[in-house]
Amino acid sequence: MDPESARRRRIQAWLAVGAWAALILILGGDQFSAGDTRGWLRELVFRFFPGLTDAHLDQANYFVRRSAHVGFYAVLGFLAYRALRISSVRMTPAALGLALLLALCVAAADEGMQSRRTGRTGSPRDAALDLAGAGAGALLLAGFERRRRYRSKAADA
Repeated sequence: MDPESARRRRIQAWLAVGAWAALILILGGDQFSAGDTRGWLRELVFRFFPGLTDAHLDQANYFVRRSAHVGFYAVLGFLAYRALRISSVRMTPAALGLALLLALCVAAADEGMQSRRTGRTGSPRDAALDLAGAGAGALLLAGFERRRRYRSKAADA
């Protein structure tokens, strides 16, 4: 790959990380509080399952919100690990550690902003879920890389 293409690829990888981190921070705003997600989830759930109770809705809202933490940060971990590897961080443990550090910084900023907003609460538990999601995303890509290298070596033999 020529140097200009490699540079463009690195820039694109880091822009994806920045855009996804920005999306996470936007979603941490007041318009995505538990009460707001409960409102649209209520319409969706009761449309398909009219016999459910408010207690069921509360459980569904809790599950959706916790799953969102893990899922959004899994994507962040995946993108950060990818950007680090593209940026010449060759050692997998170093790239994993740096991807988790970046995710922890975003999670701390997100939870810190939420703790200062009305209708939102910052939570260390949410930050732990965020970090677990980021780790899962980064490890997923690391596993794909390892499998690709293994298959490549097997094909060369």
